Amino acid sequence: MKNQLANSELGKVLRAEPDFSAAFTRKIEALKGKLSIDLRMPVQHDADMNYSSSQKLIVNFDANGEAVPPSSPESKFRLFVYVSSKGPYFGTKLFALRAIGGDHLEYGLPSPGDYLIEAKGQEGLPAKMLDSISQINRWMQLQSYQLIDGEAAYELADGHDTELDGRPATVFDVLFSEID
Repeated sequence: MKNQLANSELGKVLRAEPDFSAAFTRKIEALKGKLSIDLRMPVQHDADMNYSSSQKLIVNFDANGEAVPPSSPESKFRLFVYVSSKGPYFGTKLFALRAIGGDHLEYGLPSPGDYLIEAKGQEGLPAKMLDSISQINRWMQLQSYQLIDGEAAYELADGHDTELDGRPATVFDVLFSEID
């Protein structure tokens, strides 16, 4: 797939410069408002693009999978919807709030406490939340954004390294999390 990726439209986007403009921020802020209204859920916009080529839309969920306001003490899950400034692409990551105790060093954490840990897989997750995430993905696609997930997201992006540690960058890194 590497050769296909290098020759595809996505390959061109990977080489594009990030858009740090105020216009891009306004575009994502408008997207947040429309998503919140259309799907009737509280959505937060994180415009910080430090070491990033994307901005994030964030939805918090309680233990039953209901969307809750960002400041809610009931928030147990946080969905990050990364919207790339390089092209019409988005990716998602779901995190669960977990109490980490004596095994905190295994997670690379400085001390015991409550942390957002990426939720891998769907087993044991509230069905209502999984349905909401599917709705968000469909909604983003209706807004002309293409979802980058699964193997395609973690394929190495030839010629790209991460800024923070210099390791080979994945498609997800280049489009959403770290610029090189």
